[in-house]
Amino acid sequence: MTQAAPTCLITRPEPDGSRFAARLRDHTGLETVLSPLMAVKTLPVSIQMDSFATVILTSPAAARCLETLGIPKKRHCLCVGDKTAQTARAAGYTAVSAGGTARELTTLLTWDPGRAPYLYLRGADTTGDICATLTAQGLECVEVIVYKQEKQDFTAAATALLSGSRPVVLPLFSPRSARIAAPLAAASAFVHPVAISPAVAAAWPADAPRAATVAQAPTEDAVLEAIYRLPVVKPWVEMPRLQS
Repeated sequence: MTQAAPTCLITRPEPDGSRFAARLRDHTGLETVLSPLMAVKTLPVSIQMDSFATVILTSPAAARCLETLGIPKKRHCLCVGDKTAQTARAAGYTAVSAGGTARELTTLLTWDPGRAPYLYLRGADTTGDICATLTAQGLECVEVIVYKQEKQDFTAAATALLSGSRPVVLPLFSPRSARIAAPLAAASAFVHPVAISPAVAAAWPADAPRAATVAQAPTEDAVLEAIYRLPVVKPWVEMPRLQS
């Protein structure tokens, strides 16, 4: 085999970037380069919880804001996916995962209206409109922006990697990260983007040398499996062990 083993460029914000990079190394043995393209900044907001029965969370970053915002531990959290729910539980909250997308989350919420009124804690940049969907179903929901993600440039190590001839696997976890990465990463024929969802893949440039591979489910495990199955990766690794 003459071609070098691929390197995985991890662009997720911290601490999720380092955590995912460690999982990827453990499960595949591939090298990783960290270059977060966004930095999470918690916003100073004041929330009166007396009017809300349930907190809605669609990201681990929002879950990490719970204690900072003084959200009582007795409030239940409904989360879009497993990682968000795990983050909320680690902070001492009772959390239920919808297991995937915002659409699945809103379906769960409308099936169980007894959990309203809802407080939706989110970032400044998000996809979908959960509150509008719930309001249209006659359910009370208020959203509060509790963090923002500030754009970061590629590190020198990431720029050098993308400028070389070694295959680069680029996991993408949000439409915004795909848009930020695109100007440099999409110019290289050696970049193999892997998107967590069709919405993220749609944010990758249509004229890039290589289209994004889409994970079969919007989960980290599915992204790991999609990376393993890339033709440029599979010869180099064993099937990943997907126990967290």
